Amino acid sequence: AKAVYHEKTISDIPLQLRKKYLLRHKNPKEPYVRIVPLLRKKATFKYLNFMSPQYGIEQSFDIIFFRNVLIYFNKEIQRKVLQRVVEHLAVGGYLFIGHSENILGFTLPLVNRGPNIFQKINPKNYE
Repeated sequence: AKAVYHEKTISDIPLQLRKKYLLRHKNPKEPYVRIVPLLRKKATFKYLNFMSPQYGIEQSFDIIFFRNVLIYFNKEIQRKVLQRVVEHLAVGGYLFIGHSENILGFTLPLVNRGPNIFQKINPKNYE
């Protein structure tokens, strides 16, 4: 949430993107970078109880990182939680799940776009 990362974790980010979106620490001896304010303002972090019938979230999200959550629930709870989460994903938005998780067998308006990456389609086109 603070958008501060150790320099070791950004080595895979292309130099052009690092220059554009990362700020170096004011003290050159500190090996940390921070995401620029423009991008930090676009990120939303929320704590919520996935077992709650309502999440208290009004908006839809373009990206939801939902990694290593489903593994803690049985299939029926996974289905209910996924349905609620996908309701908050904008059409065209992406859902990222963990490598040990699987959503096969669930009827959701999602199409697979890569390993553990799903894109929400218009539910009307899914039926």
